[in-house]
Amino acid sequence: MKFIIMWGRSVLRVSLVLWGIICAPLCFGVAAEPVSGAAQYTADLTYRSDRGEDFPIGSASLLRETESGAYRVRLDFALGRAGMFSAILRPEEKALFVVSYGLSAYVTIPTQGNERNAADLLPSVAAAFMPFGVPALTIREEKREALPTAPVDGLPCKRERILYMVTFMGDASDVALEEWNCSHLPFLPVRVDELRSWDAPDSPRGTVLLKNIRSSGLDMGKELFEVPDGYTRYGSALNMLLYALAAQW
Repeated sequence: MKFIIMWGRSVLRVSLVLWGIICAPLCFGVAAEPVSGAAQYTADLTYRSDRGEDFPIGSASLLRETESGAYRVRLDFALGRAGMFSAILRPEEKALFVVSYGLSAYVTIPTQGNERNAADLLPSVAAAFMPFGVPALTIREEKREALPTAPVDGLPCKRERILYMVTFMGDASDVALEEWNCSHLPFLPVRVDELRSWDAPDSPRGTVLLKNIRSSGLDMGKELFEVPDGYTRYGSALNMLLYALAAQW
């Protein structure tokens, strides 16, 4: 049980950092968009350790209908031994899909309120981790604060620090994140830090960076934002994560 709690907390920290990327205001504008049709963007996801080492962990994709403004977002990322996952946000359906490719399985998370606001989505995400109604996870935003601007790759960024209280299987801890948003690259946050503590904004435990942001030359199509055919639907994200981990041993 202790191993499950420790591994689960590690996964939750990484997931919250990725969640900070997918839940930020989505206003793509890297290149001129077509007057009609669809705008497509991709970027690389990179994890930077507290030693400054960079590791590729996945990619981000967005498809936006330029006339209606409707959009879909997909993050592809690895969660260590649990394998590769995708988080697919489809706002028009008020749903977030989490897909495990190792298990050929997925979880559907209904979204409430404003899907671009992490505070509105957290109750739904926490509920998806509760197998058979058991409250295994709660996530609550405690506070947020604006920080002085600072550069990323020479570009000025607005920074915001957010503190979450995460309780997982009865074990409570604080998770502090710092988001970096740049008006020159209005794609997604160019950087999200997991801080060692709320009072240490310049000492990240780890960082997820959005790099090589570009307009996609590929015709992604909406199928990229669909759950693959034949995948099994799980009722709990926690169960899916634990089964994905066990399958690798």
